[in-house]
Amino acid sequence: MLARLTVASLRVSKSKPEFGVVNWHVNTSDENGRSVLSVVATNLFRRKIR
Repeated sequence: MLARLTVASLRVSKSKPEFGVVNWHVNTSDENGRSVLSVVATNLFRRKIR
């Protein structure tokens, strides 16, 4: 199995600016290169404010 994660977009949360919103594209393929899973995921991460 091989998983490839690609960041599709990043933005600051409108309601909680100390957090960022990350949209991911996740593609997983088997040993023959056939796609077995494709997901678009959204996660909230605490931002490192400098």
